[in-house]
Amino acid sequence: QILAEGLPLMLVLTKIDRLIVELQLPPKDAYFKLLHTIESINQLIQKEPAGRRYPPLSPARNNVAFSSAIHGWFFTLESWTQVYAEHSRNDSLGENM
Repeated sequence: QILAEGLPLMLVLTKIDRLIVELQLPPKDAYFKLLHTIESINQLIQKEPAGRRYPPLSPARNNVAFSSAIHGWFFTLESWTQVYAEHSRNDSLGENM
């Protein structure tokens, strides 16, 4: 429906905390799992006739977000870099994590 109406797309990957807490994936494995998920969704979108006009979903394009409802966080790559930049000015990012 979204593709047919030409509405903007945003992918929200939820339960990201499970990759760390339950599956205990190392960072590199978690990265490749997320990459595979995003690539699979892009392939599904491109298979639809209306989907061909959409740019690929990508964290770098700011149309992919990551979240954990149970831990209360949601971020895009852009929002994460803003937080990092704000905290790095004060050298306090590492202290708050």
